[in-house]
Amino acid sequence: MKKNIVSDFLTIGFQFTIGFIIFLSQSASAADNLKKLDWQMWDVSILLPLPKTNQELKLLLDPQSQNELGVLIAPRIIHELPILVSRELNEQVFENQLKVIGIRIDPCFQDEAAPKSCARQIRLIWQPITSKNKQIVTVDAAVHTFYELTTQQWSEFVIQYESLLQQTTRPVQTELSIHPVIAKEGLNGKMWLQLKDLLLKYCGEKNISRITIMTLEGGGDQWSFSGFNITENSVQQLAIPKVFGKAQTIMAALVGSLDFLGTIMPINFSNLGLWFIDNSKIAKNKFPEKDFRIWTEDLLKIENPRVHNSGTTDCVSCHLSTNILSWQERNFSSWDWTSIRTTQGFTSSQNLLNTTIKKSPTQHLRAFGYQDTTARFSQRAINETALVLDWFHQK
Repeated sequence: MKKNIVSDFLTIGFQFTIGFIIFLSQSASAADNLKKLDWQMWDVSILLPLPKTNQELKLLLDPQSQNELGVLIAPRIIHELPILVSRELNEQVFENQLKVIGIRIDPCFQDEAAPKSCARQIRLIWQPITSKNKQIVTVDAAVHTFYELTTQQWSEFVIQYESLLQQTTRPVQTELSIHPVIAKEGLNGKMWLQLKDLLLKYCGEKNISRITIMTLEGGGDQWSFSGFNITENSVQQLAIPKVFGKAQTIMAALVGSLDFLGTIMPINFSNLGLWFIDNSKIAKNKFPEKDFRIWTEDLLKIENPRVHNSGTTDCVSCHLSTNILSWQERNFSSWDWTSIRTTQGFTSSQNLLNTTIKKSPTQHLRAFGYQDTTARFSQRAINETALVLDWFHQK
């Protein structure tokens, strides 16, 4: 009897040991597979495809979407915000039109105005979506919400997100674009439905820390920028760096699609590269070419996330720098732009190609999102994405 007990015990112990070894082997294999994941630009800055039908539209996240951390944008926050779209009530826009169209993942958000020098964040990019000529289109306004994760939450999120990415068939594509997997599967596909659940697990009223807004005003040719820090008990408007005020506005009329006719209020006087947008045709004949060289260097610094962050430069400079540099490339085509960008601008081993800027008129200020139905990225958004991608490759 005792021998049988001992024998059974040894057998169970042997089986447990073998099972544990197999478990460790499988875990190690899974970890190895995760490490082999070839992260791409569109994995860390995710632009969703626009819905084609009303049924797909319902699959996008809205401010009322929630899980254990609460709703994504609480009513108490919405009530404190400026009007997002001229002549429309915020409550109606936020309830009926505003949708998440993009996600940005950041292991180290830096802002001199922020309470922490390096915050782990998930940022959701929102735009109002409506219909025009029986087609679903975006409105030229935007909201960005910032959700701060603890060290443990961040680690858990990255592991779960990597696991989700491992389950997808990934194309060979390195430049930033609409997320190719979600675009292929559709908004009712496995990738978006699982990612949506994951986002709701780690984003909500309990960990929202900031909201920034680009409002559409006037006759559709005026945009105003503002930002708010959010705590459990308050929504406080931020001062905009380099200007005297808590909001900044740009009025920009379309002159063909190649020139500027606009006004910035208040202007960042330290950034001389912005001065000529009141009338770029006159400015080109008024200022010597060497001045434009100096302004080019200033603008390339604004596009460089190693030099500037949202706490060191103003909103309009960030949103307009890509358009101004594109204007300068067209008007000073004899310059060696490859050398200029290599020696004075942001450089990276990642693919920094911007496939959207050539399609954009000068008054398009979208940094990450859509103009009507056309995707658009600023060069700074691409450069920021490259830095984040470096982090994931090196971790």
